[in-house]
Amino acid sequence: MNTSQIALAVALTAFCGPALAGGLAPSAPEPQPLIEVNSGPTGFEGAYIGASLGYNFPGDDKVGVKGPGISGTDNIGDLDMGGGSVAVQAGYRWDLNPAIIGVELGATFGDIGADFDNDDGEGENTLDYAVSLRGSLGWEATTDTLLYGFAGASHGKFDYSVDRAAGGDISEEYGRTGYLGGVGVERNISGNWSLRGEYQYTNYGNEKLSNADYSTEATPDYHSVTLGLNYRFGG
Repeated sequence: MNTSQIALAVALTAFCGPALAGGLAPSAPEPQPLIEVNSGPTGFEGAYIGASLGYNFPGDDKVGVKGPGISGTDNIGDLDMGGGSVAVQAGYRWDLNPAIIGVELGATFGDIGADFDNDDGEGENTLDYAVSLRGSLGWEATTDTLLYGFAGASHGKFDYSVDRAAGGDISEEYGRTGYLGGVGVERNISGNWSLRGEYQYTNYGNEKLSNADYSTEATPDYHSVTLGLNYRFGG
């Protein structure tokens, strides 16, 4: 091979080598689309207001009167409170992913009460209103469904009266703070509106009531089933 042939071979190698190498190299993979992960707030986070309708089932409040001429306690009847009610509520929820916590202030009105009239006497107890403050803990069962439990305190204003046939008339208005607890489910239905259902138990403990000679203890408690509508601000 002469000098000119050698020079031509070198030039061809320099020109074609990179092209051949590039043709044999594997092609780069096509970029895959990114999957967005939504870690932002859920449809239940933020401030809300609402209203609820409910029915309250009786607890257990036996009326026993103590006083002169009575050996121990004279049980004359029962004041197991129940009846319909309406409530308004306002609260705020925080999404901690996966838990959702909240705080709620509520007020309840309606026809929650009890009365009796028998041979031993008569009595009546009525709840004028109740104001409650509670905290909640829940999680999203689905995108639009929230399951939660709650507990808190309730302050009730009562009108109480007992008239024992054999003597002992007790009548008093009183306020009492007790506890509440329950469970609920809430579902987003349209835009910022949601519908919820709840079971709640409320217990106001024991309140001693008396006149100059006779005394009794009021022990109001009741079970509630409510259906409510909430509006959430923002979103």
